Amino acid sequence: MPASRSRRRRTITLRAANPGRRRHLQPVCLALLAAGPASGYDLLRSLRTHPLFENAPPDVPGVYRSLQLLARHGFVRSNILPPLHGPARRVFRLAPAGRQALNDWIARLRAEKADLDRTVRLLAAAGARRQRAR
Repeated sequence: MPASRSRRRRTITLRAANPGRRRHLQPVCLALLAAGPASGYDLLRSLRTHPLFENAPPDVPGVYRSLQLLARHGFVRSNILPPLHGPARRVFRLAPAGRQALNDWIARLRAEKADLDRTVRLLAAAGARRQRAR
């Protein structure tokens, strides 16, 4: 391998649209519903402005699949409201089991945050050592 190639700096390219954020869609939906009942359309609008999804807003089918899954597990309940104008809307509300699931997510995310904080400190220390070695 030529010397110029061996010295080339290697970096990891991270995607701007982080697919790992999709796994946070369900707890964010639960949190939004904890604030009050909402239709799927209302949730989509709120999710699109949520900082977690600003670079990669969730897709419409994904949100509705998540709501169906949350309903199947008993975390949300829904009913169809008759239209005042336009089509009828299905309105979702947080069920008691959903409040418990939200609390479980909070505990899980706090633990993940602590793990991530330790990892960031490790990476930062390794980066600082590399800078000093230069």
